[in-house]
Amino acid sequence: MNKEWEVSEFLRVENAYALFMEYVKQGKMKVGRFEDKSEKQLDWWYACCIEYLKEKHMIETPDCSYASFIKSKLPGVWERYIAECNLRRE
Repeated sequence: MNKEWEVSEFLRVENAYALFMEYVKQGKMKVGRFEDKSEKQLDWWYACCIEYLKEKHMIETPDCSYASFIKSKLPGVWERYIAECNLRRE
């Protein structure tokens, strides 16, 4: 289904980090730091990453930007994903 939408306004952001930090300062946004997460929260987040990898069939596009990020920053997540893909093939 293809719908057309009219853009009524937009915000051009030159420095997203600075904007996010301003939003945090104003209370418009909350940042959760990786180091502050419990093991349960991290397990949930890792599972979400794996589900997204599965949904997008990233085993077929391992060099895309998201897969590359996961492989470099969260190698254990990528390894779990590959293991699950291999189990489904067997």
